[in-house]
Amino acid sequence: WGLDVIPTLSHSAGEWMCGNFQMAATLYDRQEHEVLISSEHGNNFIEGMKTMKGSKRLALANKRPAALVTGGFTFA
Repeated sequence: WGLDVIPTLSHSAGEWMCGNFQMAATLYDRQEHEVLISSEHGNNFIEGMKTMKGSKRLALANKRPAALVTGGFTFA
């Protein structure tokens, strides 16, 4: 059918999901990648170390749940 197969850890073995993901959900990108580096945490300055923090803010809105179908395989 020309559909991409995408592995995921959110489904257990024997479960599947199919649908029109572009119509079903919208991904909102609230903030670009942010990387902060600091030497003022704990003993970092004394030990010559740096602490790095990375963040990204996203939101996923499921606007049309009927566009997604889930199910399970039954093995006889």
